[in-house]
Amino acid sequence: ALGHEVTVVTHATPTHRGVKMLVSGVKVYYLPQLPFYNNTSFPTAFSSLPMLRRVFLAERIQLVHGHAAFS
Repeated sequence: ALGHEVTVVTHATPTHRGVKMLVSGVKVYYLPQLPFYNNTSFPTAFSSLPMLRRVFLAERIQLVHGHAAFS
C-alpha cells in the first residue's frame, strides 16, 4: 500500500508552497508557477513537465486527471 490514494498538483500561492499532507490524507504539491489572472496559472504544460515527472515517479502515479481554465 502507498499510504495515501490522492495526490494533487497545483500552482503555488503566496500562502501555499512546497508539499502538504492534508488531514484527509490528500497530498498536495504546490509547484512554483506564478498565477497571472484570477488565481490561474498560464498553461505551461511543457515547461512544467520535468517537475510533474518527478512528482509522478516519486508518488508512483498511475492515473492523471487534469483541468485547464483557458482550454
